[in-house]
Amino acid sequence: MMKLRQLAVALLVNEKRELLFLRKKKGDAFFANLYLPIGGHIDEHELNNPEAACYREIFEETGITRSSIRDLRLAYIIHRLKEKEIRIQYVFVGQVHANQILVPSNEGELFWMSIDNSTLTHNISETTYELLTHFKKNVSLNEAIFVGSMHAEKGKPAITWSTLEDWEHKQ
Repeated sequence: MMKLRQLAVALLVNEKRELLFLRKKKGDAFFANLYLPIGGHIDEHELNNPEAACYREIFEETGITRSSIRDLRLAYIIHRLKEKEIRIQYVFVGQVHANQILVPSNEGELFWMSIDNSTLTHNISETTYELLTHFKKNVSLNEAIFVGSMHAEKGKPAITWSTLEDWEHKQ
């Protein structure tokens, strides 16, 4: 039986062009010791509102309130098949201040890293790597929503991207 898992995550950027990451604990069952964007599972009552799930996850993992985040918007929808599970990840992008006070997370350690930091290519999941590679090249595209499908390309993980459009109302 195929299951469906939906997630909401945030790429939070500050004025220094740094992204906020959570480094999972070494002993975690999932993504141990990896750097991940802030976020997690969408609860059942949030299924039709991934933005609400994103705000909840941000607050739970960082202590950052909704009023401290500017211009949060849906920027990516990523599809991935993992064994017998279809994963849909809604990725929001928003801005926060570099001096934002962060509450320690019980899920791991919070880190600010430069968008251009080479560390962003190590100790991250394949999905996060593909997302960040695309984000770095397309960070200036303010309104586009990109849809990506994770697959294997020459034996390595890759995402094929397209732009989500309302083709009936496109001019």
